[in-house]
Formats: sequence, C-alpha cells, structure tokens
Amino acid sequence: MRISGKHQAADGNLFQQMAALGQELIDLHLLREVAPSGVKYQGQGSNQIEFVRYQACGD
Repeated sequence: MRISGKHQAADGNLFQQMAALGQELIDLHLLREVAPSGVKYQGQGSNQIEFVRYQACGD
C-alpha cells in the first residue's frame, strides 16, 4: 500500500521481522557481530587488504 509517497507494510509483524533482519545484516556488514558458524572466507589469500586500486570507467 502506498501512502503520501512512502511505503507502508500491510502487516506490522512482517515489518518488525524485516527490520530485525535488516539490522542483523547491518551489524554483520559493519563487523559488530561475528558471522554465524559455517560462514568463512572463500578463496586464496590471507583475507587482508594489501592494496587499493582505483580504475575510472573507460580506462
């Protein structure tokens, strides 16, 4: 449902669940929480940023 340019969840309970999941995602992204067991770094390397490279579009 759309009201005054803003979206409103039809089910308040669903909105609360989605908000909680969104907060969990933010906390994981910002490393405020430890990722659940079974989640690990994929690939080779030390998982450390060794250098940063910027490449402009079209280069």
